[in-house]
Amino acid sequence: MNRTREAPTIRTGIETVRFRIGRVLLLLPAALLIFGVAGCGPEEREQETDEERPIAGIEPGEIARLPDFGSIAGAAERKKQFFDFLRPIVRAENARVRKARRRMMDLYLKHLGGEAVSPSDSTWLERLADEYDLDPYEIYSHKFWLSLQRRVDTIPLALALIQAANESAWGTSRFAREGNSLFGQWCFGRGCGMVPGRRPAGETHKVAAFPSVNRSVRSYIHNLNTHPAYRELRRLRLDERRAGRTPSAHLWPRVSFAIPSGGKRTSMRSAECSG
Repeated sequence: MNRTREAPTIRTGIETVRFRIGRVLLLLPAALLIFGVAGCGPEEREQETDEERPIAGIEPGEIARLPDFGSIAGAAERKKQFFDFLRPIVRAENARVRKARRRMMDLYLKHLGGEAVSPSDSTWLERLADEYDLDPYEIYSHKFWLSLQRRVDTIPLALALIQAANESAWGTSRFAREGNSLFGQWCFGRGCGMVPGRRPAGETHKVAAFPSVNRSVRSYIHNLNTHPAYRELRRLRLDERRAGRTPSAHLWPRVSFAIPSGGKRTSMRSAECSG
């Protein structure tokens, strides 16, 4: 695996960790048409001691473990069940973001109309800015509102489903099974995740583990909404909004969902499969 530059802090609701995400270059239109992504071969079974994972309660309605997709006979049926399982979770997490966006836009329109923002709404905006890695001291500036509109937004359902399928080998990878890690996010620090097989000497990264599938999806959405590597994605999405169109996965078939790493990038799942 190649060293990648550090991502901004992401708050998961459990602890604060720093994530990195490996590359997955998706030809989305083709993937959606053929309804499939190639899986990897037999996984490495090297005996490595994973550091203890974070222990935390999950919220009502959250799903603690993925189904055993590997036991489903037939690739077509396995893919169908994977999408059927994940679809409502992505929609629910998008709904959380959509609710915050609506309140934020309401306050933005009040601000444009010269209305005073209440102290409680100001406090909420400061918390929102902090959650989305923005400077709360720039509150009410043009830059602040523009950044919020670009960041506090949903992710196309098809984009999340295809990336999850690709990075987790349709929910059958070791990281997915053991840590609900569907998108190959990296973390640093004791107890934050799982040690990849054949991790190069001197490397300290792990693959982030989550207490529920929901938190994994939530973290993925937050990562796309905050990391500098996805700035172009957010710009294109806002352009679509302003044009009165609903952003779709087909809008970004050539956007690199990656963090630069000296000219070469790799996906976490690819690295796992190749050792």
